[in-house]
Amino acid sequence: DKKAIAEARNNAEALLYTTEKSLEEYASILRSEDIKQISDCVENLKSALGGTNLDAIKNAHLALEDSAYRIADLIYQNEADK
Repeated sequence: DKKAIAEARNNAEALLYTTEKSLEEYASILRSEDIKQISDCVENLKSALGGTNLDAIKNAHLALEDSAYRIADLIYQNEADK
């Protein structure tokens, strides 16, 4: 269904934008293995967006969400430590 694919693409692109921006902004407090895992998920989602497989887009989106939560956790910890 084209509408579902378009919606999944829009959600994925928004997540990509915010994740990439956060990676740049908070790279100094992230561990290198976290950066690599998140970057790998970003690339996987970009790759999925190159096709029209809805399940692939959704799965890559979920994987990025799961790995990107580390950014929020570290920001929260960093603020709590101040």
